[in-house]
This record gives sequence, C-alpha cells and structure tokens, in this order.
Amino acid sequence: MSANTKAQLATCRTGRVILHVLCLLQHPEHLRWHWSGILRELRPRSV
Repeated sequence: MSANTKAQLATCRTGRVILHVLCLLQHPEHLRWHWSGILRELRPRSV
C-alpha cells in the first residue's frame, strides 16, 4: 500500500480503523495498541 493511500485512509474514521486492522494482520504482537485504536475510532465523539 502506498504512502499516499495510507494518508488518504487516515483522513476519516473508517479509514483509520482499516489501517489498524491491516497493521494488526502484519503485526499481531501489537494487538492491544491496535485494538485500543479501533475502539477509539468507534466511540462517539464529544461535541
């Protein structure tokens, strides 16, 4: 995946979740880090 594609994905919540999942598949030893990132993106944002 190109750096430009990653940068585009990082601009929205869904894209950041996708990036966390893709990174987790490559580095399963970082489960806690990526899981907390996924949960953070799924939580409702405060106004």
